[in-house]
Amino acid sequence: MPYLQDIVSESGNQCFIYNSEEYKYGLKPASKHLPLTKSLMCLLHDQNYYGILAAWKLRSFIGLTCEAKQNISNSSFGEVIDYGAHICHGRHAPIMTHLLMFDKQEHWLVEIMKGAVSQVVRCKWTDGGSRTRLKESILQNWLVEVIDQSCKKFGLTIECDSFLGSGAFGYVFKAKRVSDGKKLALKVTGWEDQYILRLELEYRRMHEAHLVCPGEVMGVEEDGFAVFEN
Repeated sequence: MPYLQDIVSESGNQCFIYNSEEYKYGLKPASKHLPLTKSLMCLLHDQNYYGILAAWKLRSFIGLTCEAKQNISNSSFGEVIDYGAHICHGRHAPIMTHLLMFDKQEHWLVEIMKGAVSQVVRCKWTDGGSRTRLKESILQNWLVEVIDQSCKKFGLTIECDSFLGSGAFGYVFKAKRVSDGKKLALKVTGWEDQYILRLELEYRRMHEAHLVCPGEVMGVEEDGFAVFEN
């Protein structure tokens, strides 16, 4: 893993490393009880068929999923395809995801598009250009970059398991101000103009509402809105 961490750093991406085994899928239904009608079964299809992973809203921001094997085989290749297909399934799923399967001798770069394999590149670790190809396969992650810039500007820290949820636009995280330890909520969104305008409008409305009803409406920190260059 240190070798792969170096490659991620060289690519210029901000990243977090997680153990994907914590996000089970296809093992047991997320819902304990089956619904009585067929229509309700259709509504719960994602949960019943794909398990916990179907409800994981942040999987759109996975830069690269890595799977280590003692020896690459057809069976292990099938496992990687299956996991990639699950990442690309459901309401909060990305259209495309990249996976890396590797052993001591070689590595396979697998691209999954809309749940199906769209590209596979096989390389030996000793092949010329393999390191560059690996760096180029890591998907860009705007969310982590914006969170990093926000923490620097506002003097915040965000710990593991801090994700609170997402709505029509934007993602909300628990944060703590370094200077005084105050707990805050940080909402971030992409660089698209319509999202920035909606976030700015929400900021102004919350600020005005808090001035009128300070005991009922959550306040917004002074100078708590910022737009970063893309």
